[in-house]
Amino acid sequence: MDDSSSTDRVRPTYIVGHDGSDASRAALRFATALAEAAGGDVVAAHVYPWTTRSYAKGASDGPVAALDEQSRADATQMLTDEGVPVAMQHVMGGGSPTEGLQRLVESRQTALVVVGVTHRGALGRIVPGGVADHLLHGSPCPVAVVPADAADTPIQTVVVAYDDSREARAALQVGTALARRLDARLRIVGVSQAGLSFVAPMGVPYLVEEHGGDDEDRLRVRLTSIADRLPSDLQVDVRVHSGSVAPALVTACADGVDLLVIGSRGYGPSRSVLLGSVSRHVVDHAPCPVIVVPRTASPDVLAEVEADFEHGPPLA
Repeated sequence: MDDSSSTDRVRPTYIVGHDGSDASRAALRFATALAEAAGGDVVAAHVYPWTTRSYAKGASDGPVAALDEQSRADATQMLTDEGVPVAMQHVMGGGSPTEGLQRLVESRQTALVVVGVTHRGALGRIVPGGVADHLLHGSPCPVAVVPADAADTPIQTVVVAYDDSREARAALQVGTALARRLDARLRIVGVSQAGLSFVAPMGVPYLVEEHGGDDEDRLRVRLTSIADRLPSDLQVDVRVHSGSVAPALVTACADGVDLLVIGSRGYGPSRSVLLGSVSRHVVDHAPCPVIVVPRTASPDVLAEVEADFEHGPPLA
């Protein structure tokens, strides 16, 4: 039968960092559920450290190669013992887990890299200098950060943090595509930063005006107009919170939310995830998985994202 008339669609690849920890198990469960519901292939990657070679006189590469081979075998056995199907396993050596994962991501058409993290109370979840921290400051594709204690339930509500920025538009594209493929509700959340406005002539500040409620009303109208442009078969609602942006977004995730999508606001390579202060706080404290999207993510970042809009990407 001739299938040439059908439209070929590249299945997205979700790469999961797996080291046998509870956090990596949670990341793998999240990626597997996402792939099963939205379509995609999962790669569970374990990066073992290369054995340091000796360049002393008389040194041989034989023992080093044997140690590397043993490390590979041990890593493969660990993934097998974890119940990871052979087809999903990928074992590789690297200077560090981060370096290995980044090389793997860049060598494949990767839609999402997924890492698990452990709650660390008031100190936040992301360990400075750790794998998740490095990936969130250099990955060329969106990064999903999954708490080790994330609920193992279907994704029914996807929240997108929106503020009219280019980064937020990229996040909305990805969030909309995911909500449609997961048959989930999409919630667009905005934050009104109510407060006081000051001016400072001659270096002496004085109060000009107090603002609050009106800004919330205008923001709600703006978000509603954006929601109205989304596909008609998608369930969409709008929420407006007030206060400091980062804590407000964390609060917005506490009410039956299964996934948050947020844009990255840092500065640097145009197609890298780079956290600003807001996205960093949210990733550290949100109770649900968070996907951070590079501000100039390519349109097919999660496979044909732009095709999910009836009238083109909102406010593009």
